[in-house]
Amino acid sequence: MGKTRVQMTEELTLRNLSENTKKAYLRVAKSFVKRFWLPAEELGEREVRAYLLERMETVKPATVALERAALKFLFEKTLQRPEVFA
Repeated sequence: MGKTRVQMTEELTLRNLSENTKKAYLRVAKSFVKRFWLPAEELGEREVRAYLLERMETVKPATVALERAALKFLFEKTLQRPEVFA
């Protein structure tokens, strides 16, 4: 996630988000990419849906909401791919 992580960190910083939010969003992005063993640029709507559905079985709804927000940020702001969340 090297280049994407740097881009995401820059986007989070430009939006003046808190350090806790930055850490949480980066943690989610790393977990998401690690789950599929592919670069974030190669993942899309199908993988997001599968990831969130899996997470809904094991974590609280508030955690899933945070993870959804983090993935939305990743795709819309960092990767410039809003169609993934359309």
